[in-house]
Amino acid sequence: MKRMVVVVAALAAFGFVSSANAADMPMPAKAPMLAPAPVYNWNGFYIGGFAGLATAGNATTSDPCLSTALAACAAAGAGTYNGVAPVGYSLKTSFIGGGTIGWNWQSSGSHFVFGLENEIGYMHLQGSAVMNPLGSGDTVASTRIGNWYDAYTVRAGYAWDQALLYAKVGGVSAGYSSGVVDNGGGVTIDTTTNKVLTGWAAGAGVEYAWTRNWSVKAEYLYLGLASTVNSCAQVGGFPPGTIDCVYTKTNGISTFKLGANYHFN
Repeated sequence: MKRMVVVVAALAAFGFVSSANAADMPMPAKAPMLAPAPVYNWNGFYIGGFAGLATAGNATTSDPCLSTALAACAAAGAGTYNGVAPVGYSLKTSFIGGGTIGWNWQSSGSHFVFGLENEIGYMHLQGSAVMNPLGSGDTVASTRIGNWYDAYTVRAGYAWDQALLYAKVGGVSAGYSSGVVDNGGGVTIDTTTNKVLTGWAAGAGVEYAWTRNWSVKAEYLYLGLASTVNSCAQVGGFPPGTIDCVYTKTNGISTFKLGANYHFN
């Protein structure tokens, strides 16, 4: 019995000493907490450049007709100058390129990005066609959209850190020229008119910030410049006041571009 009491006491004393020693041992150091990576913020002013393609399909120009009877000629499907139907011709695909200036607003902690953007670029959509009946070729219809355009839009998008998906909508202006020229048979007519077309613009794109200041983008933008333009001219060799007119119909323009922006944020 005495031996058992001695053994129990010895074990208890050993346990006490072990606990005390364990309490005196230093605790293992914890791994340092890593700071979260900063989230990209799109807020601020930016400038950039772009290049791409524009396409507008066909244009259609009517045969010249007396100005007082243009509506009747359009309804009849033929003009009075050559007695032929309106002619359609392709406005060939054009290279586009230019510059962009804009400003984004994104509040801290929000995924939504809003902004203003102005895009000014070069575009040259042009085509022509001979309008005369077979056997002659001195009457030519032509149309050009360009050589410049200006799209002024608002943007709204959703950002996942450095990636931004956005839509944009606004207005657009572009240079324009169309008409019919005839210099044959002793009769001269040139109904070519030059003006500025205006319309609406809408599109969407994706932009990625690959550094704190530089981003790249891919974008589709539709230029709503579909129009019917009347152009008139005095017909040489006829009594004064003989005015012939034509109409030219064009479609809207689809643009596709790649670009890069520098952000001052």
